[in-house]
Amino acid sequence: DDADTSSIGFGPIYNVMTGPQAATPAFTSIFTFATNLKQSVNAQDNTFIDALLTEQDIDPTVIDIYGSNESNDAGPGNPDDVLPIYKNITLGVTTQVCTNSQFDTGKDGNKLSEHRYLRMNLAAAQQVTFTVTANPEPSTPPPGFDCTVDPDDPESHTHSDPDIIVWQDGNFVWWGVSCEPNSEVTTTSFALAAGDYVIDLNDFRHEDEETVDPYDEQVCFDFTVN
Repeated sequence: DDADTSSIGFGPIYNVMTGPQAATPAFTSIFTFATNLKQSVNAQDNTFIDALLTEQDIDPTVIDIYGSNESNDAGPGNPDDVLPIYKNITLGVTTQVCTNSQFDTGKDGNKLSEHRYLRMNLAAAQQVTFTVTANPEPSTPPPGFDCTVDPDDPESHTHSDPDIIVWQDGNFVWWGVSCEPNSEVTTTSFALAAGDYVIDLNDFRHEDEETVDPYDEQVCFDFTVN
């Protein structure tokens, strides 16, 4: 079946799935799986794995767990907000990140480019504040608007609702999922340990069936960690 001309057996796959894949610092993906699998088999099996990856338009020669060198943006058309797969976050520096529902016609909320991924490193244990602000705002809330007072108010479904989830080595660490319009500000209640973290950012409006259409496919946010 094309490049599928051999087999590495079940053992290496099982060992990766129950070992490094289960606690990878990155979000689990073909990149984490293939990287760890290639590190656990011999050169002959590596050649076979490379052929399978190449057939799927994944470059096996520069692969790592974050897909850092991925150049396949799921075109044609050079869609926005697909690459890089992860954006690097530096403490105190504002980074713009855009979510995009261009591949989602049914408000599933889980299509390519709707959840954007970020990487953060803490050199020392510390509390941090995550600040996410829509820029530009899809629409401006009316004076006194507070979606926590009346969540059924249609006005609450015309403004972006950024949410974040923070993970370390496959473990949930923190999240910010308030319904404040066009922003999310959340401070950890404890010091995060030193090390690498990954963050999932999305706009809930892209999966909210009550979102008032037309709603922007692309919504951009200024993302800062202090």
